[in-house]
Amino acid sequence: MAGAAGIGVFIAFVGMKDSGFIAAAPFPTLVGLNTEWPYKHGGWGANDYHSCIGFNSCTMYFDGPPYSVVCPWLAVAGLLVTCALLVWNVNGAFIIGIFFTMFASWAKFPQKMSEGGLVPDKVVDVARFTTTAGALDFNWGANTGELIGALMMFLYLDLVGSSITFISLGQMAGVLNKKGDMPRSNIAFLSDAFGTTLGGLLGSSALTTYVESAAAMREGGRTGFTAVVCSVFFLASIALWPLFSSIP
Repeated sequence: MAGAAGIGVFIAFVGMKDSGFIAAAPFPTLVGLNTEWPYKHGGWGANDYHSCIGFNSCTMYFDGPPYSVVCPWLAVAGLLVTCALLVWNVNGAFIIGIFFTMFASWAKFPQKMSEGGLVPDKVVDVARFTTTAGALDFNWGANTGELIGALMMFLYLDLVGSSITFISLGQMAGVLNKKGDMPRSNIAFLSDAFGTTLGGLLGSSALTTYVESAAAMREGGRTGFTAVVCSVFFLASIALWPLFSSIP
């Protein structure tokens, strides 16, 4: 559970950073609330640089990550709406909060993405894998040692991350036995390994188990049917990725 909590804190940190709620700060604090510090990639900026981005800002920022909208107050508003709905036990609280933030951002930046806004230019566009699928190259040359080290590191992180996810979500779903073990966990690890391998062969980001699945369990998902529904949406994203990519 400590590992799951650590992953959750890290995800929250990334979200607050990308939304501009927190920003890099001068030494020794390094990180702090965004009170109009020089918001710049790779550090907190030169002394003569000021992005004029603070908590009350809501602008498109392309000089560094996230290379998109930076709107701290809107991110906080969406978070508060979601928290309020959770307190009131409203079904679909997470989805409602996400769509609230999405439509609010579209209202703030009504232009299409090609014109500097947030509204997708199109809804459907079939993805092609001709460039990434099967693009394997084992001619590592002088980088063999470094690549093997990276491979072992990713293997270790994937194993530990999957283990943490299975145990923490298993406890949340109430499927762990009296010893704290998850029955038939070998099937779960095999499925995770197959997804990771297939994702690599297609050239996509790693396909693995995510602790964010706790959101689905919070909404009542407990059986394999929940996973099937999620897989249908992932399949639909192959064609609907322009729309899905605009959802925060």
